[in-house]
Amino acid sequence: ITNKKNTNTENRSNTSDCQHNEMRVKRTITINQNAPGMGRIFSQAWTSISLNKAKHQRPASHSEKKITTKKKDDFADWMCTWLIEQSLWSSKDYQNALLTYIAAQTSLNKWEDNSRINRRLQDLKVIFEFNSTFKSSNHPFQVTPSNLKQIVDRQKIKSYFDLGCGDGTITAGIGDYLGLSKENLFGGDVYEGQNEQITYVKINENQSTIDLPSNRVDLITSFVTFHHIDQLETSLSELVRILRPGGYLIVREHDCKNEHALRAKYLNFVHAIMMIAKVGEFANSSSNHNTKNENASHEDYENNANTWLTQKSSIIEYTRSIHYRTCAEWQQKFEYAGFHHRATLYYGADGSNNPQKLFYAVYQLDKRY
Repeated sequence: ITNKKNTNTENRSNTSDCQHNEMRVKRTITINQNAPGMGRIFSQAWTSISLNKAKHQRPASHSEKKITTKKKDDFADWMCTWLIEQSLWSSKDYQNALLTYIAAQTSLNKWEDNSRINRRLQDLKVIFEFNSTFKSSNHPFQVTPSNLKQIVDRQKIKSYFDLGCGDGTITAGIGDYLGLSKENLFGGDVYEGQNEQITYVKINENQSTIDLPSNRVDLITSFVTFHHIDQLETSLSELVRILRPGGYLIVREHDCKNEHALRAKYLNFVHAIMMIAKVGEFANSSSNHNTKNENASHEDYENNANTWLTQKSSIIEYTRSIHYRTCAEWQQKFEYAGFHHRATLYYGADGSNNPQKLFYAVYQLDKRY
């Protein structure tokens, strides 16, 4: 994503910087341009470069001159800036992490699916099977508080709801691990999937309602979904309604301030790559995706130079709507809704990198009086 407002002097300087970064990237990572799912990303990148090169080689049109008079958009300027200190290329960690997505040697779609499904199940087994003798060498997490004897009593889980279940694959895997039948295995999203192993539940996004009876489930999971929810307090009230007292809420989220910083920009660019490549939560964007940003979600990200500027605008508007919070801020929201904190599991105990600052947090619903 590039900024239309750079001066010629800035462009020359930034071109030199980009060439330096390009050579550095070539020395560290070989990008497989022929991998399935990668063509769309490279086409969009080349289109962006071509459009900007052409724009700077000709006088500005009347319509472009009018654009400069528009109200200043700090978020768009921050996302599109070429300033090195605000660029992901200024951080080797973020640079390599971002290129991991677009340099995957297998299909990005397959890589994303394998990562999500296998890791989610392994992570949750740590939570469900954790006890006082559990060794940290057996899992990648730093667990707090340190004196825990148990996180979740899985024997009490007789029914389960997954908020933001996508295609239901992970939901079905968790249900199978817990020994739950389809009648007690629920998944909800803003569109209905086709997985026959789970019972899909309708979610009214505008009203933040979930089509389940009160006190219906013993466990709710939500994997990197809450930061997409506008009406968080209303949604949490619905979760409290359908969860039995003493039931569990397991959350996977980013520990990130909602500010113009590299961490938030990196997460936004990950979303952008997934949108263009149509993977993960955006895999069904051309047919049945119906998120709060309909213009962004229904956009057909095909290789079309005439629509790239529109697509870039859609990406900016979508990422603008994301609500990042720190781990402490998330905890404050959940506790205010009626949950008490049981455990937080941070990645990194095994020395692994965690550029998205992902963590798990487990909460238990207080008894109603």
